[in-house]
Amino acid sequence: MKRKLISAVALIMCAIMFLFCGCKPKSNDETTVPPDTDAAIDNIIGDDTEPAPEDTTQSAQPAQSVSPAQQVQATKPASKKPASTTQKPAQTVKPAPTPNTTTPQVEKPSAWKKAGTYTCDKDITAGIYYVKPNDKNCRVTLTKGDKKPVEFYPLSYGLFVEMRKGYVLKIENGEFISERELKPMTSSNGVYKLGTYRIGEDIPAGEYVIGEFGNTDFSILNSVDFLSGNNYAITYRGLRVYVKLEAGDYIIFNKDTKVVQAKDRTGSYDEKDKSYGGGTYLVGANQDMKAGKYVLVPTDDRNGYSTGAAHINFSQITGELNVKKDKSIIIELKDGQYISFEGFKLVEYVEPATTEKPTEKPTEKPTEKPTEKPTEKPTEKPTEKPTEKPTEKPTEKPTEKPTEKPAEKPGT
Repeated sequence: MKRKLISAVALIMCAIMFLFCGCKPKSNDETTVPPDTDAAIDNIIGDDTEPAPEDTTQSAQPAQSVSPAQQVQATKPASKKPASTTQKPAQTVKPAPTPNTTTPQVEKPSAWKKAGTYTCDKDITAGIYYVKPNDKNCRVTLTKGDKKPVEFYPLSYGLFVEMRKGYVLKIENGEFISERELKPMTSSNGVYKLGTYRIGEDIPAGEYVIGEFGNTDFSILNSVDFLSGNNYAITYRGLRVYVKLEAGDYIIFNKDTKVVQAKDRTGSYDEKDKSYGGGTYLVGANQDMKAGKYVLVPTDDRNGYSTGAAHINFSQITGELNVKKDKSIIIELKDGQYISFEGFKLVEYVEPATTEKPTEKPTEKPTEKPTEKPTEKPTEKPTEKPTEKPTEKPTEKPTEKPTEKPAEKPGT
């Protein structure tokens, strides 16, 4: 009896073990191989996180803390299955944000000063400061005594300002820092973002081809002391420009702008057509083309050209956009100038033939006028007047008066 009871218990235990401890083969979806680190799974952002829109006037500071909602979520080990195809892109892998080159990185993020009113030599020391907006309503006002205030509103890009003794700087919806704390700002593939840059610090001094036809808007300043009255600026709009930038000057790009070193400028010459193609050329001996007269012939409806002095700072230029195809432009280029164009071809000017006009004009005019006028006037007037007047008046008056009066007086 006992043996039967033991056997029954053993059978029950075996059945329990079979039910709860049975092994199931692993499928391919449940592999335990560690994820590839190059797959960027650790960059997945939580469902409650949306990336902030890119702001050309702001960038995250190196030491700035990140709020929990913006922190990178850890990899979840529970599921190794491929992500669902219905998952939103915003909830999966996010690319790293593009560096914002208009708001530079700084040595000490704690050196940023908040919005407010600051008097030079009282609240801040004299020097050059960089102001960055915190939103679209940023306002910067500079004053000194009774001088007329200088105001920038709305300021949509970083701006350098120089402060001297007695100057008052008021900033709303922005912050500022000494320029000594700034790290150099650079371009991205030759394109500089909207903002202000220092020549010699952010952009090396030299000669450049800046902008594109129909998409250019920038200014060059010799100073950022806006209250001195000694600063001046020149603005270029719409045209591609060949300019010389000197250390110590500043340049403000009002839109993202392509900047090419002069040595890397483009251009071509067609030997068969004897014409220059779109590009930028220097004029003079041992340069891209010789001085002289040329003709710009439109080849495209969208076109433009500019020309001016090539090797001086703050050069004045001339040019035109979207010239009609039936209109050619004759232009005279001199040594030391440049010409830049797109949608045109440039050919040497040829003087038109002048064989017919010189023969017609000299033969007609000299023969008609000299023969008619001299012959008519001298013959008519001298013959009529001298003969009539002398004969009539002297004969009538002397004969009548002496004969009548002496005969009457003796008889009475």
